[in-house]
Amino acid sequence: PTRLARAPPWLYCSVRGTGAGIGHHLLVIDVADPAAPRLALVWSMSYAAEAMALEGDRLWLAGLDGVLPYLQELDVSQPDDPLSAAFTPLSRAYADLRVRGDLLYGLEALGTLDLIDVSAGFVWFRDVLDLPSLPAALAVRGTSVLVAGGDLTLVDAADPDALRARGSARLSGAVDIAAGATCLV
Repeated sequence: PTRLARAPPWLYCSVRGTGAGIGHHLLVIDVADPAAPRLALVWSMSYAAEAMALEGDRLWLAGLDGVLPYLQELDVSQPDDPLSAAFTPLSRAYADLRVRGDLLYGLEALGTLDLIDVSAGFVWFRDVLDLPSLPAALAVRGTSVLVAGGDLTLVDAADPDALRARGSARLSGAVDIAAGATCLV
């Protein structure tokens, strides 16, 4: 799947390779003029970025390098010339990422929400919360986290060292997590 992150006037697009000689790429597109987008950079990657999150001048990519999960931080202060700031092998793969300040929320595909401190230039797991069902997407606003999957779960992240599920409801169909994020206080 293609992943997108936007910081006007730039659009970052992670494109998965086909495996038939076409590798994985990060596309940086100038969308200052929406009627005439301009491809500014095609950055080749040896891995497939399954999730990405953008905060200020930092772009986080999570995915698989072969079969090994990783988390990579890019400095995008020069959007058409990103620099790798950190590349961290992990023991778990993330299906979705969100970042607020120095806290990265990772939605692990097998059913956990991880809160990771990324302030010191390395990955430090602050807390892990088991979720009631397999997650699909998350939204973060302030200290509230909304996780959608088979259940819709509201998580209180006010204490980064003690994530707490505030409530959960069984879903009978898909939910638009972006629309749900607008309800977070």
